Amino acid sequence: MLLTRSIICAGILLGVGNGLHAQDAPPETRQPARIQPEAKKALERMAAFYKKMDTATVNATMKIEAEGLPQAMRQEAMTAIQRPNKFLSISQSPMMGGFDASSDGETMIIAMSMADAYSESKSPEDFDQLLSMDGVELESSMMLVSQDPSLMVALSLFSDSLIESLLSQVDSLEYVGEETFNGIDTIRLLSKTAMGNADFTPNEVFASNADIWIQKGDSPWLIGLRPDLTAFMSEEEAEMGSPMGNMTMTIEFAKWANDAPENGFKLPIKETWRQVDDLMQTIMEMSAAQMGDLEMDVPGAEGGFAETEPTHPTVGMDAPAFTLKTLREGKDVSLESMKGKVVVLDFWATWCAPCVAGLPTVDKVTTEFKDKGVLFYAVDLQEGAEKVRAFVDKKGWTFPVLMDLKGESARAYRVSGIPHSVIIGADGKIRNVHIGFGGAKALEAQLREELTSAVEAAKGE
Repeated sequence: MLLTRSIICAGILLGVGNGLHAQDAPPETRQPARIQPEAKKALERMAAFYKKMDTATVNATMKIEAEGLPQAMRQEAMTAIQRPNKFLSISQSPMMGGFDASSDGETMIIAMSMADAYSESKSPEDFDQLLSMDGVELESSMMLVSQDPSLMVALSLFSDSLIESLLSQVDSLEYVGEETFNGIDTIRLLSKTAMGNADFTPNEVFASNADIWIQKGDSPWLIGLRPDLTAFMSEEEAEMGSPMGNMTMTIEFAKWANDAPENGFKLPIKETWRQVDDLMQTIMEMSAAQMGDLEMDVPGAEGGFAETEPTHPTVGMDAPAFTLKTLREGKDVSLESMKGKVVVLDFWATWCAPCVAGLPTVDKVTTEFKDKGVLFYAVDLQEGAEKVRAFVDKKGWTFPVLMDLKGESARAYRVSGIPHSVIIGADGKIRNVHIGFGGAKALEAQLREELTSAVEAAKGE
């Protein structure tokens, strides 16, 4: 279960860098950023320090604390970075499901020891390209790299757009004061934003609500980062007892040095590892096999771990009307046009690894029910058509995709995290809602059972 738990936590925490939550503040309504001069000076000093640096190594730790966990979960890694596009991250916590990753300037390798598998792709031109997920192949790799937030933060330090990204996104940047963090004298800053994190890309990770600790003195290394996860919860999530409300995640850095790894920047491939095209799918299948028929275990609001998800507040409500354009033809599709049908909506995005892993299963099961009046649409959230079309074509997917360019339909359906799937009955009411992906086997069984029930109910109407 450790593998499953680690993936779930990573998926939740990645909302800090890229996700969907209902706290959007349109750019035109945002007030000018309140940036304290002392805080800006400290941040710019750190950025200038890293900008002059060509190579560095560091011990990185992601620590997760939550109600119901007997002790903090720690994912540790040895990380090395070299401009413009080389890095190496080797997990020191294999039992926590940590990823290994490298880019030697030509080939990027992502591996997971517990799965005995790895994948390869072309190295990015630089860290800005990798963190911005520019290019379909890089998007797929970035989804895996970003499963390790500590690596994502380390890479962002070597991004040329670090300061610009932060200062353009934050609503305030405060100088909290001097304090000791893990035995090191530091300066503590606090960044805040009212924007929903759907507006962030991984190279803007500092622009969330976060405490930032920078070492004092002539070497202003980044020592710690603690995002405020509750700031990314919608009201519905708070009411339902979202796992994020009980979690604290801290990214810690220790033993920074201007060194390169002894054996270069290419990840050593173990004899037991096999190369796969889709590492995330391999991991999810392995996770599902571990869980058997159980639901995913996530920290519950009352402490301990819950094996079933709470009922979503939209269940039993009339499904909100929508009209969205199709990805291929750009034609309007409305919920009204599907009246009398059982409709399955799956809210997703190309950068969301669990979404990408689960969609083929949703397509498979809904296709089985196609002749029984079941319609399926994957609803992409706030991405450009060209980008999504290239991604879908590469995957070879043929199911229909609708484009929710402004996220309005997602908000209407109270989508607070993705993947978010909805089953609408023939009577127009929401029957089932599920958030997350617990593996292909569990999803297939659950979806088949719920669609069978929905189809039977439609016969009596």
